[in-house]
Amino acid sequence: MVVNPGGQKVGRPTFSMAMSLPEDAIHDLQNLICADVQSVTGGEFDGVPTTRGSFMIRSCDGSHNGEVLRYGQPFYLSTADGRLFLQSDRVSFRVYAEKSRHCLVNLVSTPSHLTEWKIQPFDPRSRMELEYSAVQANSRIIFTHIKTNQNLSLEEDIIRTAFGTERELSCWSRYDSHRAETEDNHWMILMSVPGDDILPVQVVKDQPCKPCY
Repeated sequence: MVVNPGGQKVGRPTFSMAMSLPEDAIHDLQNLICADVQSVTGGEFDGVPTTRGSFMIRSCDGSHNGEVLRYGQPFYLSTADGRLFLQSDRVSFRVYAEKSRHCLVNLVSTPSHLTEWKIQPFDPRSRMELEYSAVQANSRIIFTHIKTNQNLSLEEDIIRTAFGTERELSCWSRYDSHRAETEDNHWMILMSVPGDDILPVQVVKDQPCKPCY
């Protein structure tokens, strides 16, 4: 699962990225499930993995099955069934996040350059020395969209879905006075793996793919 762990804001819960369903989707659920484009939102995370909140790291650079994901390495992020891929693009007059007006983030059925992402260490002071080293699961990271060079962001704006009120997701880099990303850009790849708390994240190229939860 891809989780925003929160931080210093008072009363701010943990959120996880999840495939979203509009409020009226319950009446036409079958057609929605088969759709080629889906939206994503940030829902409050209670520690229990769900199907709509489970994602897989997929290779886009020819990496072999079982290789670990490295900082700066491009990859696809797909849903648990491997059918949809996380995408973003530059803001245009017609395409933008509904509430924040930042770069839209959604799920599409066809992988392309628009669905390529990379991971950076959340501490900017260590990025040069950690470049191409293994990404650690269950630790804070930055998701960066390769084309726009903007970071996956949890917005303050509320979206109403079939699962209740959730937060909008976008691609937008937010910085503090020290030019470090704020907690809205902080994420964790949670993997339900027994043993060590911190493990390298594996990249999978073809089916079957291992979910990141």
